[in-house]
Amino acid sequence: LALFAFLLALEGGVIYFPVAFAWGGLAAAFGPLIILSLWWKKTTKQGAIVGMITGALTVIIWDKLGVSSSMPTELIIPGMLPAFFLSLFAIVIVSLITQRAGRETANPLES
Repeated sequence: LALFAFLLALEGGVIYFPVAFAWGGLAAAFGPLIILSLWWKKTTKQGAIVGMITGALTVIIWDKLGVSSSMPTELIIPGMLPAFFLSLFAIVIVSLITQRAGRETANPLES
C-alpha cells in the first residue's frame, strides 16, 4: 500500500486536480447559500435548492467544456469563481420570486 501511494505521489497533479475540482464544486454549491442564509433573511428553500444546483452544474459544465483551457495561462479562471456568483445570483432571484408569491397567497383573508 505504501509503495502504491509512493508511486502515485511521483506523478504530479494526480490527486490535486480531482480534489481541487471537488472542493470547488462544494464551495460553489454551498458557499453562497451559507453566506446568504446567515446574513439575508429573505432566503427561501426554493432559492437554496436552485442555487445549489446552479453552482454545482456550473463547475461541472465549466470543467467539461474546457473553458479555462482555451485561455492564456495568466487569464485562467477556475470554474468555482463564476459558479459562486451564478449561484449567489440564482438564490437571490429565486428567493425574491418565491417569497413574493408566498406572501401573496399565504393568508388571503388578511387585508
